[in-house]
Amino acid sequence: MIEIAFPESSQAQLAPRVPSPDAVAACQARGTFEFEIDRYSVYRDFPAGAFIQSPVYNIGGYDWCILFFPGGHDATEAAHASKHHVAVTIQLLTQGSLVAVSYDMGLVEHHTRAFRYVTECETAEFDTRRGCPQGYSEWHLSRFMFRCDLHHLYTARYMDDDSLIIKGTLAVLKSTDSPPSDLPMDLGKLLEVREGADVTFKVAGETFPAHRTIVAARSPVFKTLLQAGPMKEDASASSIVINDMEPNVFKAFLHFIYTDSLPSMDDYSDSDVTELMCQILVAAYRFSMDRLMFFCEHIISRSLEVETVSTVLVLADRYHCKRLKDACMEFMISDRMKHVVKTEGYTHLKRNNPSLLLEALEKAAMSRKF
Repeated sequence: MIEIAFPESSQAQLAPRVPSPDAVAACQARGTFEFEIDRYSVYRDFPAGAFIQSPVYNIGGYDWCILFFPGGHDATEAAHASKHHVAVTIQLLTQGSLVAVSYDMGLVEHHTRAFRYVTECETAEFDTRRGCPQGYSEWHLSRFMFRCDLHHLYTARYMDDDSLIIKGTLAVLKSTDSPPSDLPMDLGKLLEVREGADVTFKVAGETFPAHRTIVAARSPVFKTLLQAGPMKEDASASSIVINDMEPNVFKAFLHFIYTDSLPSMDDYSDSDVTELMCQILVAAYRFSMDRLMFFCEHIISRSLEVETVSTVLVLADRYHCKRLKDACMEFMISDRMKHVVKTEGYTHLKRNNPSLLLEALEKAAMSRKF
C-alpha cells in the first residue's frame, strides 16, 4: 500500500493540461483511417499484449498506425482492470515531433457502412522528441470495448464475413517538427557539475546545490521565496530547508526543473515508480509546477493497481488532478471493484472519504459496469 503524507498547501487553480475539444474547429489538418481486420476469428483468442498492426496512415504530415489487441493491452496485474476488454493504441511513428490531436474512433457496419462511435472527440498529446518521457509516442485505449459485446452483441452487424473494420478520425491541433532543443541537456549538465550554484537545498540531511535564477524561473513559489522573501532581504542567506519530502523525490523534482523531463526509473520496480510519482506529484503541487503534475498524472494513470487505486484516488481528489481522479474511478468501477473492496486502501477510503467513495459508486451505477 502506498503511504503518502499530505502537507498543507493552498488550493491553487491549475491550468488546463490538454487541448480542449473546442479547438477541433481550428485544427491544422484532419484525416480518416480505416483499419480492416480480415479473418478476425483467427486473432480473437490472442493473449493479452499481442496485437495486430494496421497499415501506416499519413495524417497532417505525420505517420500513424493503429494497434489492435484482441486479448487486451497488458497481461500484468496493473492491467487487471482491462482484462475483459479489447484494446486499441494510436501510435505516432514520425520521430522528433510534438503533436496534439483530437480523435474519434469506432466500428463500421458492413452492410450499411454506418459508423458507431466508441470514443468521441477525445484529445491526446504525442511526443517523439529526444528525451521525452517513455510512452508518449502512443496513446492507449485499454478499455476500447468489452470483448463479450464485440464477440456477441455486435457480431452480426460489425463482423460480416469474419471481418472487423475500425474507423476513426485524427485532427492535428498543434504540431512542431523543429529539431529538439539542446537546452535541457545543457542545463542537466549544469546541475550535475554545480558550476555557479548559488543556493543550496537541504532535504532530510542531504544537500542539493542549484542556481536560484533557474529555480525561480521554473517555479512561482520558489520565485517568491528567492526574489521577494527573506532570501532577498538577507543576501548572505544561501540555503533553504525543504520539509516533508524525501531526498530522492527532491532529486527527481530538481531534475525536472532543469531538464523538463523526469530521470530514468529503470532501477525501480513498478510499485516503487508509482509511489515515487505520487510523491513527485505532491511536490509539483506544492511548488506550482503544472507541467510536472501533468506528467505525473499520466504515468500514474497507466500504472494503477488494485492495491493502490483507492489511495491514489484520495491523492488525486486532494490535489485537484481531474484526469488522474477519472482514471482511478474508471479503474474501480468494473469487475475489479470486488477486489478493490478487500484492500486496506479501500477501508481507509470508506472510513475517511465517504463522499469520494459515493462519487465513485454513483459513477459506476450510471455506467452500469458492476
